[in-house]
Amino acid sequence: MTTLSLQDTLQLPNFSSMAPAELAATLDTKLAHNLKAIEQLLKSTASLGYAQLVPALEQLDDEIGQLWGPLSHLHGVSNKDDIRAAFDECLPKLTAYATQMGQNKALYLAFVVLLESD
Repeated sequence: MTTLSLQDTLQLPNFSSMAPAELAATLDTKLAHNLKAIEQLLKSTASLGYAQLVPALEQLDDEIGQLWGPLSHLHGVSNKDDIRAAFDECLPKLTAYATQMGQNKALYLAFVVLLESD
């Protein structure tokens, strides 16, 4: 039986190769992709079950976390200008995205349909 190390099973960030200055553009692309993917997903709310909705949303959220998590960590432990600048540029974008998701009526209605389907 082969035992995998923790590093082999997790997608750990490579902090030394991070380019904080490029992260804002990458995040913009990812957030736009997520909004489009969620819009497509919600077009078929009548046939949308838990297995189609929730794992897809979790995957999209995890992909954002893979971008934001390392920068947020570095912001907490490093006092470098480029990291602070990237953090300050990305935070309002993530806040706007989270607000948009929290106020997304179609997403809310999809969860209402799931709740009532029991």
